[in-house]
Amino acid sequence: MALKKININESAHEILSKGGAFFILKIFALLLSYFFSIIVAQYYNETIYGMVTLGFTILIITSTICRFGFDITLTKIFAFRDAINYNGVYIKAILLSGIFSLIVSSLFYFNADFLATVVFKNAAFSVFLKWTAFTIPLWTILPINSAVFRGLKKNTLYALFDSFGRFLLTVLFFLFFLKYHFDKEYIEMPLVSHFLSLALLLFLSFIIVRSLLNKFNYNKKSDFLPHFNASSTIFISTALFIILSWIDKIIIGIYSTEDNVGIFHISERIASLIGFNLEAINSILSPKISQAFSSKNIDKMQKDINFSVSISFIISILSCIIILVFSEFILSLFGEEFIRGKYILYVFAISHLINVCCGSVGNIMQMTGYQKLFSKIIGIALIIHLLLSTTLVKHYGIIGVAIATAITVIFWNFTGAYYIYKKIGITSFI
Repeated sequence: MALKKININESAHEILSKGGAFFILKIFALLLSYFFSIIVAQYYNETIYGMVTLGFTILIITSTICRFGFDITLTKIFAFRDAINYNGVYIKAILLSGIFSLIVSSLFYFNADFLATVVFKNAAFSVFLKWTAFTIPLWTILPINSAVFRGLKKNTLYALFDSFGRFLLTVLFFLFFLKYHFDKEYIEMPLVSHFLSLALLLFLSFIIVRSLLNKFNYNKKSDFLPHFNASSTIFISTALFIILSWIDKIIIGIYSTEDNVGIFHISERIASLIGFNLEAINSILSPKISQAFSSKNIDKMQKDINFSVSISFIISILSCIIILVFSEFILSLFGEEFIRGKYILYVFAISHLINVCCGSVGNIMQMTGYQKLFSKIIGIALIIHLLLSTTLVKHYGIIGVAIATAITVIFWNFTGAYYIYKKIGITSFI
């Protein structure tokens, strides 16, 4: 009955068709990422997998900060397809982010031993930090190139370079190492495989971006400073959101053990299947929201959002049922020791379903100029998360951190949905 109530207009058809291609590639990317997790956990152990997860966590947080929000800004400006020459903006964004990422990378590399021993209390983690440092510049710049694809509505290219290609190549490189050079003493091999994957993708992305930009006949120049100011605002909200999304692994790494980091991360990743379809829909919805809001076409924006959240909700309900029913079997694929993450999986399943019900809250606020307000909401959520998680982890372990994360997700989604209705006059939720 729910599907009959959805009006499939031209805009909705575009969301479904273009978002559908992204959705399929995202499914394969997730499957590849889970396969990568399985082979790392089985060929090494949950402790090594936990250190791999910590390395990825530090990479995600630092590279997001180094990006200054240019990935979001370029998505917005390239969505207009006007006569303005954004080549200069793109090049300056790459240079600024690249230089800063090299500085941050150097700091991590030369202080890896200190951080591993003093902060994470595990000297073996040093080699993971060094390979994470090498990778920071790559994962800083590659999403900026992907943002150009997203803004131009090249969603297949966006999916290939943002997730699918990354995990496909990482798996292939790692399988090569397993076949020809595998040694359990080379614990850094998963991160080396990821580094090689991103290096190849970055090289290819530069070639494609250049060919795409050369096709447009721009005849007006665009000043960089206004876009830098806009990116700075977006940067704060994006950085806070990424930190909020990944800080739980850092907290567990500091207060608990690496094996618990791995178990926590696997449970969280499986639960994320419930809401990942929302990201697929967002891939095409983001530029459409930006265009509709700029032209003051609020009715069209509301219809697109209604359609998107309805489709996402139906898919998420089905995903949630499957994951909850087969939770122990799915977790056992990574190893029997991962089954103890079952209750963490239940907690995250609830929070992801609520996230889907509230709709594309962060996406809507960033694409409609309310990124400062979104930053404040996420900033408060981060403080709540830090207070709750550092308290609960001491008494309840990793399940306490999961509960803290779920409470935080519910808070910022409900608060964001309320302000979207109050400020813009539209409903983001189901």
